[in-house]
Amino acid sequence: MMELMVATTSMVLLGAALVMLMVTTYQVRNTLQGQSNTDWQVRNAVNIFADSISNAQSYQISSSPITNSALQAASINSVSCYTSSTTGAYRKYWYDSTTKTIKRTTSTNSTTTLVRSVDAVSLIYYVSGGYYYNTSTGWVTTASPSAPTTAELPKIGAVKITVAMTINGYTRQYSTLVRMRNSP
Repeated sequence: MMELMVATTSMVLLGAALVMLMVTTYQVRNTLQGQSNTDWQVRNAVNIFADSISNAQSYQISSSPITNSALQAASINSVSCYTSSTTGAYRKYWYDSTTKTIKRTTSTNSTTTLVRSVDAVSLIYYVSGGYYYNTSTGWVTTASPSAPTTAELPKIGAVKITVAMTINGYTRQYSTLVRMRNSP
């Protein structure tokens, strides 16, 4: 009888340990998946801005003197990039703080929501300092780093993009510096 009680107690303890191990394993898995999902979402948001900025087309905005620009407009949380070097068509990528989304608006006023659950977007604009190979010394910000003037738009050669997101309690912030292909 004593052996049966010891065996039963041992089995109950072993079963409880296995249940605790399974619960802990699922909690860790859910945490890692949540963090991974948030990482992926914030990288996706940064890439949307980075791809549009790096692929902006140089468009002639003035004929006297001849002035080209890859950006149509720029601010702290939006940028309008020319998509055609001949027609002047552009796409505006912007952060809508009321809905916490990143949106794209075309020059024909068609708006699409691209990313949800965005906490903040920050864009800093740089003009060439003469050194294309060394970003730490070769780029200087515009006079107002987050609000370049119309005269500075043709000179912008790089943009620092920072996006912050919180998804299911996991917060991430990513930044990158993007060199524009069709700008000085």
